[in-house]
Amino acid sequence: MRLALFGCLLLGGCGNANLKGHYWNLSLQGDEDDCTGAAANYTEKLEYRVNIEGNEVALAVEQDEFATGNVNGCSISYESVIWEEVRGDFEIRWKIYGSAVVNVGGGQSCQPLNGTDWDGTEVFEVISSDDPEISPGCEYSMSLSGKYIEEVK
Repeated sequence: MRLALFGCLLLGGCGNANLKGHYWNLSLQGDEDDCTGAAANYTEKLEYRVNIEGNEVALAVEQDEFATGNVNGCSISYESVIWEEVRGDFEIRWKIYGSAVVNVGGGQSCQPLNGTDWDGTEVFEVISSDDPEISPGCEYSMSLSGKYIEEVK
């Protein structure tokens, strides 16, 4: 499954322009594609910005917030709104679900098992699809890992 809309949404520009939040440099790697049966060969490097307010989190790439969720200790879980994408004559609606063990601040308080400051997964679930080749309920999963950069207040 091509993730063109996700890539375009998240790659709109460069720099954090002093937007408040915690920043991580993340590597995203496709793991499994049960939507098309093709190889999960998506790779990308992105800078995630996470605003933490009490137990609530909001995730963004630059100014574009794409998901909200909760933090519990060193673990965060989040989900996006439902996105709509038109491919050819077909409309596809999908949502992102994510979870990660994170080390906020880059210190020793939380250490993900993979030795980085972010160890997580994201799953793209197709909610509905007019495309006969992409079934509702199918999923594309990715692994995310990376290093903490800074907090902008």
